[in-house]
Amino acid sequence: MNPTIINQLQYEAVFGELGQRGFFDLAILESWLNTGSVEEVRFPEISSPPWNDPKCRYAPSIVCRSEAELFGIGTPRFAIRVYLPSGGFVNARRLASFCEEARDWMTVQVGVPRSEPRRKRRWAWHPWRSAARVLERSSCIGDCLLPVPERLKGEFHMLTARLAKAFGECCPRFLEREADGDWDCCLYVRPIATGGGLCAQAVCLMATSLLHSFVNGVHGLAEITAIVGSTEDGRLELSGLELDKVVGYFCESEVGLYASIQKSAA
Repeated sequence: MNPTIINQLQYEAVFGELGQRGFFDLAILESWLNTGSVEEVRFPEISSPPWNDPKCRYAPSIVCRSEAELFGIGTPRFAIRVYLPSGGFVNARRLASFCEEARDWMTVQVGVPRSEPRRKRRWAWHPWRSAARVLERSSCIGDCLLPVPERLKGEFHMLTARLAKAFGECCPRFLEREADGDWDCCLYVRPIATGGGLCAQAVCLMATSLLHSFVNGVHGLAEITAIVGSTEDGRLELSGLELDKVVGYFCESEVGLYASIQKSAA
């Protein structure tokens, strides 16, 4: 393994952003990649390897950038890239900075459902009391490039793509990988806990990333919602996407693919 990382972050800076729970999320992911089990994972010993000296640096993240745009803040647009011992890396959200920057974010509360006529709606601006709560409930794991576990290669056909260079990685961390060469990996995305569900947007992001050589652009989760979402009342509704919206997204000029719906009559 190549231990050299340019601009490596000190442990104190990483722990201050992620906290012990963030390291726990990373330990769970690492355990699943290695063994396929997370049942016996405990809070990692911060004083023990590899968590006492994680290999980390600041790096761009399409998910973190998109979330910063969603909250209307300028930082943190860059994530902390954590290199996992088993290979691959995680773009981790800087939750401490995120909560600090979004503490004054405002939301609108509606007194009656949107299905009611506009004249019956009651609008009131309040500080977003749940801002920190939403972020604290969210995992530090944003987007990741992960190697295919050996135990799965014989049982499943794993969709992979050479995305390392697109994520700003030019040197392999393992000797068996060619110098300055890309390597096959799986993209994994975990959205923030907004309550509306963003799994459809995550699927759209992963699909366009796998087809990055053929698309007009790869967009973050909030950007995907903005492209196909409703603009009624000038607001962006951050929620899940129905199947027709997902198909419509791939056909948008910003993406440039083609998709259709096939439903079984059974």
